[in-house]
Parts: sequence; structure tokens; C-alpha cells
Amino acid sequence: MKDKELVFGYGSIMSLHGLFRILRSENQGARERIRVYDIKIIHLLEGKRGFAKPTRRGDLAMDLDYFRLEGKYVPPRYRPDRGIVGIGIVVSRHDFRKICKREGYHECSKLIKKAEAKNMSVGEYLYKLAEEVSSDGILNICNVGGYREILSREIRGSNADHRSSIGYIPHPLVLNDNIAIVFIAAGTYGTGTGEKSRKEEEGIKKVMSVYDYYLFLRKIGRDYKNFKRYLVECLLGGVYGINLEDLTKSLKCLSIEEPSLVSAVRKMVEKYIHKEIELAVEHVLNGDRERFYRVFGAPEENIRHTGLASIGIKMPRYNHNEGRSNI
Repeated sequence: MKDKELVFGYGSIMSLHGLFRILRSENQGARERIRVYDIKIIHLLEGKRGFAKPTRRGDLAMDLDYFRLEGKYVPPRYRPDRGIVGIGIVVSRHDFRKICKREGYHECSKLIKKAEAKNMSVGEYLYKLAEEVSSDGILNICNVGGYREILSREIRGSNADHRSSIGYIPHPLVLNDNIAIVFIAAGTYGTGTGEKSRKEEEGIKKVMSVYDYYLFLRKIGRDYKNFKRYLVECLLGGVYGINLEDLTKSLKCLSIEEPSLVSAVRKMVEKYIHKEIELAVEHVLNGDRERFYRVFGAPEENIRHTGLASIGIKMPRYNHNEGRSNI
């Protein structure tokens, strides 16, 4: 896969609605056009996801902490004892640039050139850098700071550009037979440049659960518009059989305190379930709807066994016109 890259998503990238920025795009004509060649379900063996990454709008997006960057492919509806489940998307190197831009990583062109010079995929190249601080190339919270320093030195040299610490930083995720790329926010374990990250500037030291982030928004008087849409983009990943119980358990607690918000999220997820399936059929599975069932299983079963049903989400009746993707 020298001309392709495997990217691990654990937040909004878990759905094509999130990847294409359909729900949160201010300019509908500017939706991301990214070709996805394959979708895999991946279990990150150790790690916790939560809200911690500041965005340009002032909201928070998903981040990882307490991680060890080793994973494995798993079947739909897999329930982990620990760690988290996310999605692996295979994209062209050209579209990988778009993902880097989306994640706020501004050194993508240099990164690709470095990898190509060694006849490696970007994931393989990052893995070789990780081997300088880890004998097995697996990063954790103890050695990831050293890796980020090496990455910055290799890609940027002595040039200082604070933009590099604004968004996420690419890291290698070691899998059964491949190296995926996972973007983790700069901050807690250093930026690799010696500069302060946005997380540090805003005093964000740990990832927040869905419930904790709701309390944070309420405390600072922010509305929940983007919060709801971001959650919907994440939860639509359950259609593929991605286990989301770490998110839905927190949402279930929130339903006691803010039932209208959870109800709104539930209704939005149900509204877009069939559209998500059609996006996958059209943009990943070459129009073969039956292949969706062969690869991911029945969506209604996925909804029942990935945590979505625990907050009242049900498989809606299919309406052909509502199911069309229109992108």
C-alpha cells in the first residue's frame, strides 16, 4: 500500500458524515471530497478517548490519552474489555493531504516527501521514527514526547512555526500486518517543538467524557449546537458495528440531567442512519448495497450491540429519497 495510507479515526472520522464534514460544514459546497478505498474496524488495545482538542470555533474535539499505540482488526460488534474501538479508512496519498489539513497538521507535504524518499508509506516512516524511542515501535504516554521531538526535527529541521502545534500530530499505530496513522492532539506530552500547544494555553490537562464536556459548556454559557452535531458524527459509526459504549454510557447519564439534548442527538442519528449507509455504498462499496451487509452485518444488529440502543436509538424505516447521499 505504498500509494495508500491507513488512517485510524476515533472521533468524527468514524462516520462518512464526519469525514466529509456534512453536518458541520458552514459552506455546503466546500464538503471534503475524500475517496475511501476500504473501511476496517480497529481495536486500540489501550487508550481513553474524550473531549480535549480545542477547535477554531472554540469547541473541543476528540483526543486520546492513557494510550499504548497498538491495535488489531476486529469484527463488527466487537466489545473490548479495555481500550476503544474506532475505524480504519484507506485513502490515497493525495487525499491523506486533505486529512492532514482537516486535522490541522501543516507539515504533510514534507512528511510525504520523507516517506517517499525511503520508499515507505507514511505509516511505515512514522514507525521507523518511533523505533528510535521504543524498541518495538509502539508509543505510549512515557515515550511519545521523545517521538514528537524526533518527528519535529526530521520534518521541520530548525525552522520554528507555531502552526505545527495548533492541531493534531500524526503517530504510528501498530496493527497485525500494517501501520496505521492516528492523529493525537499536541499538549499533554509536548508538541515536539518546545512551544506551547492550544491545550496548554487553555489549561486542558485531561480528556473529558461526554457528560463532563456538557457540564463544561454549561459552565461557560456555550450553546450545544456543534456539540450535538459532533456527537452525531461519532455515533453514526455504530452503523458499521463500531463499539461506542464508552460514549453512550456517558450520554445515558446525561439523559437524566438534560433529556432534551440526548433526545435531539437520538433523533439526528436516526435521521442520518440510512444516509450514512448510502454514503458507504456509493463512495466505498462501488454501489454494492449487499456488500455492506456482508462486510459489516445488519445495521439494526449493529445498533443493538454497539451502545446506540442504550440511548434509545432504533433503526428507522428506509425511505429511498431520504437515503440518497446527495454529495
